[in-house]
Amino acid sequence: MKIAEKNLKNTYYCVIPVYNNFTTIEDVVRRVLCVTENVLIIDDGSTDADLQEFFRRHPVEVFRHGNNQGKGAALISALNILRQRNVDYMITLDGDGQHFPEDIPGIIERLEKENELVLLAGVRDLKTPAVPYASRIGRALSNYFIKLESGVSVLDSQCGLRAYPVSVTGQMDLGTRHYDFETEILLDCALNGIKIVNFPVNVYYPEAGGRISHYRKILDTCRIIKVHLRLLGRRIFRK
Repeated sequence: MKIAEKNLKNTYYCVIPVYNNFTTIEDVVRRVLCVTENVLIIDDGSTDADLQEFFRRHPVEVFRHGNNQGKGAALISALNILRQRNVDYMITLDGDGQHFPEDIPGIIERLEKENELVLLAGVRDLKTPAVPYASRIGRALSNYFIKLESGVSVLDSQCGLRAYPVSVTGQMDLGTRHYDFETEILLDCALNGIKIVNFPVNVYYPEAGGRISHYRKILDTCRIIKVHLRLLGRRIFRK
């Protein structure tokens, strides 16, 4: 069911960062368009297809990076675009089919109940058998360190299905440009008093080898650890 956007107090855009996910992006976009007409695709230098040409006849916008810059860079580009349009919330989901666009109406319904701008963080159920054990451990450790560094409980610090308050996050001076961006922006919001709402969302994990992921286990994990170490260092030396 499409969202009755005229009756909402906030404005929303669904943003999909994409890098070489041509086999899944069409289905994701089709399902998103079933719930909202405001769709912005950030093509982060894909080489498997010309998404601007492919979606030319679809009611979506495609903004392209000339080269691959990282997921965080794609989301920063989207924030800059939406901030210029005075959009209230940027709802993000990945282009690989992991997230369910059908969760978007529930997310908006939850946001409409708030009397202040918040960051809504999706919480995936990672107990299903197809979820890699390393993903569960990585999430648990990252959640723990965010609690330690900020005092705020985040139940899924690595979920890409989120709603960002554009006017707040669009002004943050963030140094990360890859998957570490999602950790840094959570921490910045928590440390600056922005309320974080944990919200359960659906997740699809195919069997091993059935999902195209560009997360580099060693490099991107080290980048996330670097974010945590930097924040821990600040807390230690301030004492």
